Amino acid sequence: MPSLVKTVLRRNSSFAKKEAADAELRDKERAQEAYEDKIKEFDKLQEEANTLRVAHGDRGKEVQKLQEELSKLQADVEAERNEKERAQQLCTGHLEELERLKAEKEEVQSHEGGEAEHLRTSLNNQAKDLSELQDRFKETLALLATSDAEKGRLEQQSKATEEELHRLSKEVDGLREDLENERRTAGQLKRENEAKDGESHALREAHATLQQAHHGLDSNAAALREERTALGRHLEQEQLSKQDLLNAHEIATNSLRELQDQHQELQMHFERGRQESEDSLSLTVKERDELRGSVVSLTSQLHEAGDVEKELRTRLEGRDADILRLQDETKKLQNAFDDKCKEFDEVDAQFEALQGQVQAQQSDVDQLQGVYEDKSKEVTRMQKEFTELQRGVDTEKKDRRRLQNEHNDIIAELAQLREDFVRQKHELQAEQTGRQPLRRAYEDRIKEVSRLRDEVTGLQRQLGEKKRRQYGPFDEGKEADRLRHERTRIKRRLESEQEEHQRLKRAYEDTREEVRRLRRESGTFLKQSDTCQAEEIVAVLCDLNAKISYLANAVSDQWDCAEDPSLLRRSMFPQNPRDKPDDTDTAVLESVLGRSFLALLRERKSGPADDRNATLVLFALQASIVHCIVDAFHDFCAGFSLTENAALTRIYEQMCQGESHVVSARWRALTHAYARATIPNYENSVRHRILSTLTKRFAAVHSLLRGKAETGSVLRDEFSAELAQISEIALRLSLMVKEQITSAKYEVYVPAPDQDFDTDFMEDAFNEHTGTTNVHQMFCTVEMGLVEILHSQKGRMGAGESSGCQKVLLKAKTVSLDSVSSFLADHATSPYDSSWVTVLPSHGHGRN
Repeated sequence: MPSLVKTVLRRNSSFAKKEAADAELRDKERAQEAYEDKIKEFDKLQEEANTLRVAHGDRGKEVQKLQEELSKLQADVEAERNEKERAQQLCTGHLEELERLKAEKEEVQSHEGGEAEHLRTSLNNQAKDLSELQDRFKETLALLATSDAEKGRLEQQSKATEEELHRLSKEVDGLREDLENERRTAGQLKRENEAKDGESHALREAHATLQQAHHGLDSNAAALREERTALGRHLEQEQLSKQDLLNAHEIATNSLRELQDQHQELQMHFERGRQESEDSLSLTVKERDELRGSVVSLTSQLHEAGDVEKELRTRLEGRDADILRLQDETKKLQNAFDDKCKEFDEVDAQFEALQGQVQAQQSDVDQLQGVYEDKSKEVTRMQKEFTELQRGVDTEKKDRRRLQNEHNDIIAELAQLREDFVRQKHELQAEQTGRQPLRRAYEDRIKEVSRLRDEVTGLQRQLGEKKRRQYGPFDEGKEADRLRHERTRIKRRLESEQEEHQRLKRAYEDTREEVRRLRRESGTFLKQSDTCQAEEIVAVLCDLNAKISYLANAVSDQWDCAEDPSLLRRSMFPQNPRDKPDDTDTAVLESVLGRSFLALLRERKSGPADDRNATLVLFALQASIVHCIVDAFHDFCAGFSLTENAALTRIYEQMCQGESHVVSARWRALTHAYARATIPNYENSVRHRILSTLTKRFAAVHSLLRGKAETGSVLRDEFSAELAQISEIALRLSLMVKEQITSAKYEVYVPAPDQDFDTDFMEDAFNEHTGTTNVHQMFCTVEMGLVEILHSQKGRMGAGESSGCQKVLLKAKTVSLDSVSSFLADHATSPYDSSWVTVLPSHGHGRN
């Protein structure tokens, strides 16, 4: 792979890791801020609860006042009842007195004039007494003045009055029961508030416990990161030590071989010298000098071997004590051989000793090999431990995710508690508002009774004045009729007002029940509490882009193995140059990669193979994965068929146009949740769909460059962990966008291929590092972007719609046609490579 692309990819990988670390730090900071915000919100809820408690106390005072007023009203009614009974007793007594007076009047008519005058005077006195009684009770005095027929009517009116008093007493009893119910309701609300206070206290303690656990997890994560860093340094040192040991082992082996060869030559030479000395004992001085010269040459060779041993000793110094001991013994052997080189009898012993030392060195080398194998096993064990640590880190991430979910649940419960507080507050206000007309009606009734009492008192006073002016009997029948008609009119008016009051009360109760029913029915549907934020969606999308980049780099590295014959490892993607791609492969890739990319792949099929094919594979695989993920996002529910998704999408778009965002977003969240619940093994089906689509597109790329082959099993077997991580993150992101946020609308987008570069929605992956901005046309998309839809829009991003109603949260990263052309031109090594650039379309200024 070219150095520029590798550098860019390494920087992308390092930037992705850095972004992942920054995202993790941002997540921790956001979690801490969320904790603080929730504490503040909880304090606000506590203040609201205290306010409600104070309002509840005020309501209790109002209820107590109403009870006092009701007690007064009841006492007044009881007093009126007693007064009515006393008046009835007086009426009975006066009727008896009237009968007696009538009998006396009949007797008086038979007596003499003087005695009749005396009786008339007594009768006038009795009439004055009766007029005084009529001043107090108008109705009773009027009835006393009537005939015997009026007596029956007075009795009927008395009975009607008693019935009315009985009805009023029943109403008072009903009001008393209502007050008792209100008192019980107030007590129940008080107990519920106390229970909610206890729950709030328990939630605060649980929040403190979770915060402590969060700090503990942060410390554990820091310790694990330090251990992982130390383990990485240790592994690097072990790898360096392993390489040094291998080099030292090779040098020692070569030196031992040279020493063994020299030892064999010396042994053969001295064997021949011994035979010659045995055959001829009379050697000349010249021959002995020559033999001594050969011994000196051998000695110099041994000195050279000693230098080699010294070099080996300097390289293996500090590694093994046995190698140092071997070097010391070799040096001693060389000194002993220099001292005794004149004596031929001792040469055999010296060479035997040298052979023993060589064998000892061989045993030391074997021991060194064993040490190397032990080190290799230890490195393998440490790699396994590192894997276990990595699993522990993953487990910790899962635990942290679980704690985050629990934290979100607690936040949702707090929001629910707040809604309950607000709902109870509104209900209390509604009840107080509903009781105000009843209180006003009671006050009006009391005022009406007072007014009637004043009118009766005034009429009685007027009647007394009239009696005193006339000094004689008056027309009591007409006055009684008038008063009776007035009483009937007032009674009918009271009955009509009572019926109107009962009707309004029933209407109020019906309306209250209807409002409660509508609140219960709409409470679930119009719930707008978001369980995640836009920053979390951006962080998850960045993580998903980093995972896709890592997978594409891994696959392109395997592609490199086949393009470079010097590599020892065998590629997982075989070559079948005789197979030709069909129209199906072209159709699969045309909508994803575009015509320019397909032209490059076709041209490269007929040309020589080099590492630029791996670069094209990298871009093609990244573009295929991001398009596959975005296609799954744009479906209403990933597990449904095309027809079902199209129908649900049309319904949702019509709701967005005709309804408010709250209704349409909540409808989509509920529909998606219930639709997802109807699909068995939803996650596995979505993962299978993503893998199937990705396999088809990668097989099409392989068919264009190398011929048809079975690549799906390779992706599933070799990169199953990476694919599973990508599917898991994609599912989580889909749930966050479609279900967990209803206050705003977010959309993941990928620009369509072969279109002009738009700086509002795109950024060039190469320009990010090179610093250039002269970009005119995009080549392919390697990372997804995110926008917030401020108003309902049709279509997808990149299809030419207006950006006035869209807020870009994360730009999509693309590879421009200028960067690809420059890359191909810079790395052209043959006329064919130079002509390959002409395959690309024109991308200068003014392209439409």
